[in-house]
Amino acid sequence: MSGCGYARLVRIPHHSKHWGYDPPHLLRDEYMAGTAKRVITPPDASAWLAGFNFNRPAVGIHDDLEARALAISDGSGQIYIFVTADIIGMFHDDVIKLRGKIHIPGAQIFVLSSHNHQGPDTMGLLGPGIRKQHFKLPLGSGSDENYIDWMIEMMSQA
Repeated sequence: MSGCGYARLVRIPHHSKHWGYDPPHLLRDEYMAGTAKRVITPPDASAWLAGFNFNRPAVGIHDDLEARALAISDGSGQIYIFVTADIIGMFHDDVIKLRGKIHIPGAQIFVLSSHNHQGPDTMGLLGPGIRKQHFKLPLGSGSDENYIDWMIEMMSQA
């Protein structure tokens, strides 16, 4: 796991003069960008998988799931943060929780998911159930609230 914030810092000078004009909204000294990541694989490797039908418990870990963050400052003080995770998706309430844990005043925070069908069911749609040929009966949610809270914490640290 790498650190958070501007873990890897790149300075990107802005030279709009190369195009023969300097629009006022493009006048910046420089852009800054940083990246970070956190592992979000369920700690005990037990989860209902999120895709291709319900009643699919995890049987092991092939590769770790990750949350990654990219922070960009445009030189005027505006910060844009993109956080993406190897999950099927997140409900709006969970996105709001995540944004509330990122304490950078005025930052624009974008939350994305890879829509991974081999990760945990973070939306509660594909948990235990009965599946026989053409008969399908879901019996409960596959979502684990403790995992989701832990995952949001890990995402906020990326």
